[in-house]
Amino acid sequence: VLEGAKSSLLFSSGMNSITGALLSVLKAGDHAIFPHCVYGGTSELVHNYLNNFGIETTFVDSTNIEEYENALRPNTRVMYAESPANPTMRLTDLKRLAELSQNQTITNKRTYTIVDN
Repeated sequence: VLEGAKSSLLFSSGMNSITGALLSVLKAGDHAIFPHCVYGGTSELVHNYLNNFGIETTFVDSTNIEEYENALRPNTRVMYAESPANPTMRLTDLKRLAELSQNQTITNKRTYTIVDN
């Protein structure tokens, strides 16, 4: 199992992986935070499909973790990052993003950090 995890899933493409990860934790009424700069397929998924499923989205500058923090809502379930971002190669401080997710205390529900690299 990958890096000592209890289990893992394999997908045939990056977009299958992204879609599977997001739809496994998000449902209607949830909120997710995404960077302004993401892979084109991810952008299309967010803009054209997640909103149709009743999932709210906010876009932030992923190089500024405070923007993620300011975008948090009681129904936030996902903080998504792409680091390095495609195609700009912008970097996100993944350690700080994960810490923010772990310390998210708006509700008792878990907030997931999902990263595409």
